[in-house]
Amino acid sequence: MLTFTICISGSFSALTISHTSDDFLEGQASKVTCTASYTCSKHIPTLTWNYGSMPASTDTSNSGTTSWRTVSTLTFTASANDHERPLTCYARFTGGRTQDKSITLQVKRNMLSRGWSFTTPRSITGMRGSCIIIPCTFTYSNSQPADLRVIWYLFQSNGYSPVFDERQNIMSKFNGITSLIGAVGEKNCSLKIERLEMSHNQDRLYPWVDKHPITSYQSLGPTFYEKTSQLIVSDQAQEPQVSIIGIPRVGEESTVSCNVRHTCISAPPTLTISGIPGEDLITDTLVTDGIWERTVERTWAVKEEDQSVKCTVSYTGGQRETKYVRDPYENDTFHDQAADVPFRFSALTGSCVVIPCSIPYKEDEPFTRGIWSKRNNDVIYHNGPTFVVDHFKGRTRLLGELNEGNCSLEIDDIKPFDNGPFCFHAERANMERYRFNNSCVFIVMKASPEKPVMTSVPAEVDAGSTITVSCSVTHTCPSHPPVFSWSVPHLTSEVTHTWTPQGIWETTSTITFTAAGGDGVKNLTCTAVSWLGKQRASTVQMTVKG
Repeated sequence: MLTFTICISGSFSALTISHTSDDFLEGQASKVTCTASYTCSKHIPTLTWNYGSMPASTDTSNSGTTSWRTVSTLTFTASANDHERPLTCYARFTGGRTQDKSITLQVKRNMLSRGWSFTTPRSITGMRGSCIIIPCTFTYSNSQPADLRVIWYLFQSNGYSPVFDERQNIMSKFNGITSLIGAVGEKNCSLKIERLEMSHNQDRLYPWVDKHPITSYQSLGPTFYEKTSQLIVSDQAQEPQVSIIGIPRVGEESTVSCNVRHTCISAPPTLTISGIPGEDLITDTLVTDGIWERTVERTWAVKEEDQSVKCTVSYTGGQRETKYVRDPYENDTFHDQAADVPFRFSALTGSCVVIPCSIPYKEDEPFTRGIWSKRNNDVIYHNGPTFVVDHFKGRTRLLGELNEGNCSLEIDDIKPFDNGPFCFHAERANMERYRFNNSCVFIVMKASPEKPVMTSVPAEVDAGSTITVSCSVTHTCPSHPPVFSWSVPHLTSEVTHTWTPQGIWETTSTITFTAAGGDGVKNLTCTAVSWLGKQRASTVQMTVKG
């Protein structure tokens, strides 16, 4: 028996528009569907959108003899200007009947197109119980809006937790201890934190200086993470640096200097010199943004009984550290040649650092011992471990052969205050000590490893293609170089290590892989894991066809 459906007039349901999320993300394509439901197959509609320049596809199907559905799928890429505008679907049915349906676009802007930027340090170290100032400046690409307000947030993978805001409640552990330093009208967004606690350690903070709330933007993502400032809170007092200026001689005046770096100019640490008489000259110097150096100098008339000088640093959190110094030069013999040691060298906290060092040598006059120490004579490396101060025991070793002129030093598990200066000297069999010019190095601490750099890949590839790509990262720990991991299985893998004249090493991982099938944009991620676990990643995108 044949069955025929005769359409007299037919019925039409209201158009519906659906989207996977309530929000659209600026610059990211998403699918939006418009569905027309009707009861007569002769009434197949034409569906169009008010954004006619964007691609759309249409499909018609039936779920019964009297139930038909036409669906238009729009690939919609929102811009910031689309926010609060209507997205409308139009239906024109056979016979002339029309319908339309609109939704109001809620577009979350891309963080990279917010129109302003800020500058803060990647990390800053402070003492428990003391204060810290995170220096911050901001600029607008166009004219700066009036009545801007600054909010500081704790970086989190989900949500926004303010640590400073004059108009809303903030996180309990920052309540009552944060304030702004400087004027917003002068593009200053610096944050002061009083009374640091260990619970603040490793927190990452960032400012928000926008007329739009942060919730109107897309999630922060890894790009914004790179701009955050990491708090490093220490409960170990930084050792004061003590030195005698010149060579003390009985009956003559000499000067001792004691200094320490800190982050709290409103309540700096106290430095106390004892063991010699005299008046103190105290100075505070801004070393870099957020870091000050307090120095105490005392000049006295040297007497025969003067054996040592003691300097004690006391912090507001109760931490204390004392250092002694004797005349560090009285038994040294000056060498008339210079050592090759970098004046400054960077190190990643928690990892290792190898400080390159070379000295002139004579095969017929071998050195029997190489020693690294601070200027106050604290030994950080000695082949007799009992001579090494506790803070460095088990963490230092001499690399290479001293009698081939190699005095390079490895320091493992770098601590935030292992900043030096560290100086090299040597001994011969007759116990003579030899100092070399230019043999001292300062360590500049980094809280995060360098970001790996990837070579370019084709923007578009066919599935099954073989691709070769490299990922490189610089570091100062050649004895324990970074280890790479990739987000794709690879056919071949090679790792190379390159040394630069500045003592910086570059480790490169090169892989060959096959592009997996499946149309769409694919991420290729390279992760470099530094010694003792810190890691950073880089990602590139490519479109795979087929």
